[in-house]
Amino acid sequence: MAPMLAAAFPSSGAATRTGVTRRTRLSAVAFDLALLAASVLAATALAAVWLLLRTEAGALDAGRGDAAVAAALFLAASPTWAALLTLEIVSRGATPGMQRAGLTVDGPTRARLIRFAVHPASTAPWLWATVVTSLATVPWLPVVLASMTIVVAAGGVLSVALAIRRADARGIHDVIAGTSLVRA
Repeated sequence: MAPMLAAAFPSSGAATRTGVTRRTRLSAVAFDLALLAASVLAATALAAVWLLLRTEAGALDAGRGDAAVAAALFLAASPTWAALLTLEIVSRGATPGMQRAGLTVDGPTRARLIRFAVHPASTAPWLWATVVTSLATVPWLPVVLASMTIVVAAGGVLSVALAIRRADARGIHDVIAGTSLVRA
């Protein structure tokens, strides 16, 4: 680690009371977010290919139906990613990133699902739900979901601030769900 970073994060390699280092936690989240980025990239590529095929490589304007299919392909990335992580949490007790880092969530399945719902990485699915419901006819629903998106993102900022301050700090999502991140 660079000297300046070592001064800012003096115990970034120190283990928490559960034996999990900051670096390990960060690598698990980074891997899961890389999966999200890959799914968004794949969905964007599929949508672009669809439009190129349907418009003779852009020579024609896209029809409403073709644009709707492309939008649906693109918008499917975030909920597909969230569904994958949810299935992994239920079946194996950890996201793919956690599994790769040798971690698991200590707690019952319900608590693990609550943890994922309020985890900062879940900002993307909450934002997706906000965008999709803004198209619905229920005017208050996007406001509720936007509020949840903001709360989850703010909790993430607070969790990062606590982790910077103390290596053994539990994330807000763990406190809310009553879980702990532990070695598998």
